[in-house]
Amino acid sequence: EGDSGVDASTPPAWLGPTQRACYDRTRDVFEQHAFVYTMCFHVSLVIGFNLKPLLDALVFTGDSGTPTQALQRYMDTFAHLVDWHTGDIFDPTATAYKSVEDVRKIHAGVRGAMEAKGKKLAINQFNLAVVQSGFMGLSTVAPEQLGLVLKESQLSDYVFFWRCVGRQLGIDDRFNLCGGGKRASDAIVQEVTEQMLFPAVANPPAGFDTMAQAYIDSLNSVWKGVPLLSVKSTMAVTYWALGKEDEVRPPNANAYLYAMCT
Repeated sequence: EGDSGVDASTPPAWLGPTQRACYDRTRDVFEQHAFVYTMCFHVSLVIGFNLKPLLDALVFTGDSGTPTQALQRYMDTFAHLVDWHTGDIFDPTATAYKSVEDVRKIHAGVRGAMEAKGKKLAINQFNLAVVQSGFMGLSTVAPEQLGLVLKESQLSDYVFFWRCVGRQLGIDDRFNLCGGGKRASDAIVQEVTEQMLFPAVANPPAGFDTMAQAYIDSLNSVWKGVPLLSVKSTMAVTYWALGKEDEVRPPNANAYLYAMCT
């Protein structure tokens, strides 16, 4: 099912003083490298539109299919991310806690509406974990490619941070891909990338082009329509960062990949 039912106001048993210090250290790291983290979120989102469970939920809500809608939706998403990274998601009086609580309620509402329409197990634990990998995966498996030069301990802290966020969003500890530390999360992120993401990109679901272009157009609208970003360039950066640039060059390229990334 989609929500663990855990009481977010009660800290988990695994959040001791040492673990709490890991969580707190992430705040300073994020503030020092906010632009790079934002870039990681950006490129992960564009390629992530290829994942049908994520795309289905976005299409179902009907809130991000045009540039105007997308700008509002993803500015809201970014505001939540900033709250989580700079506040305290375990303090019921904090803005960050309220933010996580609000997103969890949104998930519950969309999940219920989708299931009422016949979509079984919508936004389930597996889907949540896959989306979790999108938010934290690129910055932990290929950080330096996008300019995030950190110590291994800082990267491990960031994995733990997302264990905390996942838990507060209703991911059960059994399914929290960040629950086993960085080595385990790196392996899972690689599995998601190789077994789900890249195959999906090679055969994108209906609606990908519309959703991805609406998002890119929404960002370019901030610069009065100057096309600083494109779906193609964003996809190309992702493939390059993950060491897959050769897969979009002839003679090995899938035709769609070549068209999308060149």
